[in-house]
Amino acid sequence: PAAADAAAARLEPHVAAVFSQSPQSVAWRDKPSLYVICNRDRAIPPALQRVMARRATRSLSLDASHSPFLSMPAQLTD
Repeated sequence: PAAADAAAARLEPHVAAVFSQSPQSVAWRDKPSLYVICNRDRAIPPALQRVMARRATRSLSLDASHSPFLSMPAQLTD
């Protein structure tokens, strides 16, 4: 809970421009990548995550919420 509270206190709104600009480059096209599908995510539906994960070199699923680095850091790093 303390880690989650500290993380939540640092949240800020996204700059709206990120939704309308095209990236200059995308690393997943040239570098090995891993997409972590969070099965209990209530912000991005897991079905949509599986679609996005197709672009990654590989993917794995965790029974985690939107922030697995807070809810299950050991499993994430494994």
